[in-house]
Amino acid sequence: MEEPESFLHPSAQAEFGRVLHDLAEEFQVQVIVTTHSPYLLNMQQPASNVLLRRRTAYRQLRDTERVQTTADNWMAPFGQALGLDTDEFKPWKALFLSGSDAILLVEGETDKEYFEMLRDGAHGANRLTLSGEIVSYEGTGALRNTVLLRFIRNRYPKLFVTFDLDASQQLEKSLHALQLEKGKHYLAVGLNAAGKKNIEGLLPDSVTTAVYGANPALVQAATAGTKEEQESAKGRLKKMLLDEFKKTAQPGPEHFGHFYPLVKTINKALS
Repeated sequence: MEEPESFLHPSAQAEFGRVLHDLAEEFQVQVIVTTHSPYLLNMQQPASNVLLRRRTAYRQLRDTERVQTTADNWMAPFGQALGLDTDEFKPWKALFLSGSDAILLVEGETDKEYFEMLRDGAHGANRLTLSGEIVSYEGTGALRNTVLLRFIRNRYPKLFVTFDLDASQQLEKSLHALQLEKGKHYLAVGLNAAGKKNIEGLLPDSVTTAVYGANPALVQAATAGTKEEQESAKGRLKKMLLDEFKKTAQPGPEHFGHFYPLVKTINKALS
């Protein structure tokens, strides 16, 4: 098949690519497609994407070479099609290799663990009902790449993005430019209070008091140290808060009360 993406909207291209993949799997046949569209590339088995590059010498086209697209260079065809450096894809590897149509994007691995806890059936009507995957994009810097984010938005029919409330001012302009709507496609996480504008801000005071009270030196480093010291201390405190919450929290409003409104919005958006 030669360039079947012609005249198709990007979301339709992505769906057509999934159809071709499913047909090849079901009937055990090989399908060869030439394309310039990143939406038709195989995301479940990226090694099957063949990238050809024409070699030039003295401004003349010479032979054609095949670019390695296995292992760590899986993103090369996507980078070529989107005009991006391949390093920009690294935070998104888990997303690209996901076979799910419903995706909840969260800022980090710690955030992912909180949301995984909310999938527990013990939460009853407040349970996170997401049937797809929770994927970490490893920091808000990844959301500033509007070219890549537009590709992801068109590729996944059900997508919801969360990020810390303290990053709202930096990110919402870019998200609006991609026609993403607050509450429908994204939501900031945290409480509008000093020191609580992140997912840890949703924790009950009993957890934060226990951790901060037992680690005053880390708290001081997180607020008054050098940039490196602050980042290290904040990372350690985040891990300690998560561990303490896992150890003490029970499903219900006492411990998860601030999480439940967020879950309600996500469930509605991804239903």
